[in-house]
Parts: sequence; structure tokens; C-alpha cells
Amino acid sequence: MSDIEAGGDGSKVVKEIEGTGIAEELLMLGMQLRQGVDAERFLEYTGRSLLEAVNAESAMTLARDGFIEVDARGIRPTARGMFVIDSLVPRLLKH
Repeated sequence: MSDIEAGGDGSKVVKEIEGTGIAEELLMLGMQLRQGVDAERFLEYTGRSLLEAVNAESAMTLARDGFIEVDARGIRPTARGMFVIDSLVPRLLKH
């Protein structure tokens, strides 16, 4: 509390994310929401196409199996996918 009273924001450490870390964070955070990851916003923040940044084979399989929706607007979890979202995101990440 003293940090805030001294004019701070309460944060102890702020770590700037760079490179592929930005893409991974956007994917991990975006997929936690029903609206998913917006392709335009992803390009704006990363300089990379969303569909080029993910594992295409895994994305196609997950979409075929009804866990995600993939289109020009982005990638979103389906209602079914929301139940297992923690296992989907690692499959979408390119390594």
C-alpha cells in the first residue's frame, strides 16, 4: 500500500515482453475469452499474421474436432473448447 501512497501503482516488477513472447501471451490470454484472438489486433501487436504464428496442423485438427473456430477474423474457442482451454493453447503454440 505504501507504494501506491508514494505515487506508484503497486507493481513490484514490470517485465517487457519481446519477440515471440508477445505472440504467445496474446494467444494465451485471448483464448481464455470467448471472443478469442482477433487477427487484426494480433498483427498490430506482433507484426505477424495470426494464422502463420500458430501451429496450422493443430489448429486445423482442433477446428475439425469442434474445439476452436478459425476464420479471417481470428481464432476463438467454441463452447466445447472452453472446457478444455488449458490443453488447447499449448497445442496451438509453435515451438
